Amino acid sequence: MSFKPWRDDLREAVTFLVLSIVLAYLGYRAMNWTWLHAHKPITADTIVFGCWGMSMLTLYYTKQAVKEAYYRFRGISTENKVTNNIQKILPEGWACQQKVLLPSGGDVDLLIRTTDELFVIEIKSATTTWGCDSFFRMKTGIGIHTKAKKAMQQVVRNASHFADQEPVAVLWLPLTKKFTQTRHNVLVIGGPQSYFLKIVQMH
Repeated sequence: MSFKPWRDDLREAVTFLVLSIVLAYLGYRAMNWTWLHAHKPITADTIVFGCWGMSMLTLYYTKQAVKEAYYRFRGISTENKVTNNIQKILPEGWACQQKVLLPSGGDVDLLIRTTDELFVIEIKSATTTWGCDSFFRMKTGIGIHTKAKKAMQQVVRNASHFADQEPVAVLWLPLTKKFTQTRHNVLVIGGPQSYFLKIVQMH
């Protein structure tokens, strides 16, 4: 069974959308409750604006859930595409494994074994460099996106499971411009498969 984590986000989005429509309808209906407006106008207005306000709020959550579903879908699609492509251009004697399960839970996106090194790779579908292309930012941590920091911490944790093989921890951003930087023993590479493989070969 294929891994499709965005489905939960879409279900959540549909739930919020239905709730938003129901609340908007209740607010509309409440406008026509003449007996309530005649005897308790403040209560009537509170119900109307309360329903519309909650409708707008749930509509906002619908949008957020759809965005999250899109980001998850893009992440899985990008990961599958680049890992499949990288297998086709590996040098002779190299091997790679995708979605390697870890004893502590979770998995490694990609493992590449060269003739003398092991690369533990975390793939992210960011379309910007998250500030990782700057030497100054990488050295100081100032201006590095929180997502980049979390991803680097994640790949370090993943690499620790292979400590006896002295692995190279790699964060790969295949959708960004070409760049290479290192921070806290994490090699951050931006760019397509050909550039990524070139940097790995030079390491």
